[in-house]
Amino acid sequence: MFDMPNMQVVHDSITTTRYLDQMTILFEDTETKGLDPRMDSPLLLVQLGNNEHQIVIDVASGVSLEPYRKYLEDPDLPKVCYNAVFEINMLRAHDINIQGIQDLMLKAKLIERGLSEEGKRISYSLAAVLQRYLNVYLDKTQQKTFIGNTGKYTLQQIQYAADDVKLDDLYTILQNKLEDNDLVDADIEENRFAYVVADMCWNGIYLNTDKWNVLEKTNRNQHKKDELALDQWLLDNVYYFVQGRIAHQLSLFDTEVRKLNINYNSPLQMKSILTEVLGFPPRDKKDKVTTDIKTLAKYKDDSPFIKLYIQFKKLGKLINTYGIEYLNNIQSTTGRVHFSVDQVLATGRISTFKPNLQQIPATELFRDCFTAQHEDYIMIGADYSGMESQVMADKSEDSSFIEFFKSGEADSHSMVASKVYSTKLKREVKVTGKSLSIKAKRGEDILAAEQFYELAGKFEDINMFSKKRVTDKGRNVTDNYFIFTYPPNVKCPLRQIGKTLNFMISFGGSAYSLHKQMEIPLKDAEDQINSFWKAFPELKQYFDKEKDFALTNGYSMIDPINRGKRFYPEHEDYIYLRDELNTIRTDLIAELGARDGLRQFYSMCRKGASYYMLNRDHMIKKGDIERQAMNTGIQGHAASITKRAAINFRKWLIQEGYGTTDKVKLVNIVHDEMLFEVKKDLAELMAKKLQYFMEEASVEFMTHLKIPAEPYIYTSWKK
Repeated sequence: MFDMPNMQVVHDSITTTRYLDQMTILFEDTETKGLDPRMDSPLLLVQLGNNEHQIVIDVASGVSLEPYRKYLEDPDLPKVCYNAVFEINMLRAHDINIQGIQDLMLKAKLIERGLSEEGKRISYSLAAVLQRYLNVYLDKTQQKTFIGNTGKYTLQQIQYAADDVKLDDLYTILQNKLEDNDLVDADIEENRFAYVVADMCWNGIYLNTDKWNVLEKTNRNQHKKDELALDQWLLDNVYYFVQGRIAHQLSLFDTEVRKLNINYNSPLQMKSILTEVLGFPPRDKKDKVTTDIKTLAKYKDDSPFIKLYIQFKKLGKLINTYGIEYLNNIQSTTGRVHFSVDQVLATGRISTFKPNLQQIPATELFRDCFTAQHEDYIMIGADYSGMESQVMADKSEDSSFIEFFKSGEADSHSMVASKVYSTKLKREVKVTGKSLSIKAKRGEDILAAEQFYELAGKFEDINMFSKKRVTDKGRNVTDNYFIFTYPPNVKCPLRQIGKTLNFMISFGGSAYSLHKQMEIPLKDAEDQINSFWKAFPELKQYFDKEKDFALTNGYSMIDPINRGKRFYPEHEDYIYLRDELNTIRTDLIAELGARDGLRQFYSMCRKGASYYMLNRDHMIKKGDIERQAMNTGIQGHAASITKRAAINFRKWLIQEGYGTTDKVKLVNIVHDEMLFEVKKDLAELMAKKLQYFMEEASVEFMTHLKIPAEPYIYTSWKK
């Protein structure tokens, strides 16, 4: 009825495919009455074609997709679509395994990764992308008319559907930009990974509602106890301040009823209470009075009330986010939680949303609620051991880190602390979780250890021991060491410093962020950072190189294999400010000479209002790019390894006939961890194979190290 010279609407199974036979690239799209492929028959139309000719297949009226299977499942015939994960799963619901996808949305995201639009997140709707690249306005009004459609279409709906595969021009522009920016390999990898994402979204994850309800009740009961404990502390310690807020006649036997009319979730009420408890109003870095628990954390040792209040607020947030309402995420048709995935983040990682499965608290209580759905299935998983530290070691070729990881030792935080404090103290230091040994200088006895008491913290005992060694010249010498040991519930504080430095550096942290994290003076934080760089000079050279590259080119490399890039929206402003300052400096040198010109320039940057602001903005932009560059090269590289492992494991599963949505189901990826739900009789095999593919993927991306993966078989998602 609606057939036109360049458009064919298929209402029955007898149709010509001569146009498809002639196409070397096939554009594909679907129209659906809903967004969930698992609902009852959501697929209405399937569109195939290009700018020249379009075929609209009326699936809802019963037209079979069988005549088109060979085209859709041919891996050598590129299928260009928009939002491949959606298309893969919609066709999967009709037993079509589409192959050879090229996702225009992924292409646009790779080209613009990291960028923003006037400070806001860039939209990747098809309409927005067409507007940006072709200045074409796409009216999406007709799209909404398909929702709930029963299979009867207007001419406008059919034309709209056909237009969705007329994307040759957009494909050409995006493909050219990928080639110009050397992003073709990254594009190939992300399209391969889209199948992994589609599996994960299709499979979802099972949430045991009985366990969740028990956990939610336990948390609410504890939250109530914390609230009552806050009441009691105030009554016991500042009765004069709260006596006007007593709820009722106090009773020695009434332990479950609130005693004070205080809303601990009210910032207004809590500001006055916290001021009374602390003796001064708690202020944030902008000097504003606050009840923010991050700010209050630095006062937690000043009063038991503060510590209890922080606990109360944190638990309240958990209940609000992961309480009984979270069960609304369970889909009625599958009994599982299904979610969406953004697979191209600025850092190279992925994120899950609606709901966010990656932010489920990594505690045994929460993770234990995620189990296999059926008795003949079980959970297997694996995560990389010290992944980002090992990536950092490999990319920087730092000899200390590489030697440490090759030795098979596991505690990199103690190693970092040992190296940093050996450098700081200019004597050998060995840190473990339970002890601290410091080499004594010649003539020092046990009394000399007192100089290290503050550094050692709350140790239990101090002794000296001797160790004999042979020097390079063959002389026998004896070295003496002070050794501090700690009680069972106390760890050496230097290890925590090593841990903080380890994470802070690999995530692009600065002295200021270390000062905030460790709650130490900024000068001490700068000293810690400088000691770290002295202890690991090769690491410093690597990060300096990464920062210089980003400042020069305006992007960082996600990894050197796929060559994905993270672009910096600040770079254009940084270049402008840098050049302005360079011009001012050059002019002053030309006018006053090198020494006086530079002196005048630095004086102006410190004191002159406009020059100070110019220099300040320049330093802020520069610092932002440098911090992100330090993080991206490590985190992005690690993310690429995880993606490659998932791709290769999926390929093996299909080749061996296990499939990806039945016997073996990928249910979640959290950074360096993968979680599967598998048949019990396959658990041992799959755990070993998962470990193999994860470790081998690291070899593909690493030069010196293989990152070990630690698999497990368990009844639930293991902490």
